[in-house]
Amino acid sequence: MQAVSDFESRLTGKVEADFAWIEKFEETFGVNAEWLKSGVGQPFATTLVCLDDPRRYQELIEALQPREICFVRSSGEIGEITMVFGWAEKKYLVAADMWHLSDCVGSGGARSIVEFYEFLKNMETTFHMTLRPEGHVVAPGVFDDLMNGRVYPRSVLIGRDAPWWDDFVDIEHRWPIAKNYEKQWGAGFVFAQRIVRDALALGA
Repeated sequence: MQAVSDFESRLTGKVEADFAWIEKFEETFGVNAEWLKSGVGQPFATTLVCLDDPRRYQELIEALQPREICFVRSSGEIGEITMVFGWAEKKYLVAADMWHLSDCVGSGGARSIVEFYEFLKNMETTFHMTLRPEGHVVAPGVFDDLMNGRVYPRSVLIGRDAPWWDDFVDIEHRWPIAKNYEKQWGAGFVFAQRIVRDALALGA
């Protein structure tokens, strides 16, 4: 397929798209191939594997080599978080996992908070030198649409950068802006920092 008209003909249904074209479209734009073929599922359902442990995303990022990474947090009480990866401003994939950065967690959720902190610390050099992430806080309904593949991921990554992920690593509140953390990111955010601080103290 060389011409724009060929591309348009397949999108509009004037020419039937074969499986090879659909797979190429999925690879290029991150659109769910099963949805393209049959209408089953959601258009932007992620193709990424569940990793559960946030620290495992370091290896995935090194393998995928995204040009962009965005940390997305729900503004709801539970404070769900996830990651979105982007390539060339046209393909975006949402992580298959989400975690809770709030006080609405049990022991497993608390462990994930600590693991997310460790992931950020392990990636610190990369994130501040070669792959500077964005941060966004979105409404709970928007977050749910993002995680379930109902919306084009880039469409929710709008507005000013909200660097909550960067502030999160300041668990000792040594930065001057620390006095604003609770007002800006919520009490659950500060509680999650305390979980990490206490866990590291116990492990020392």
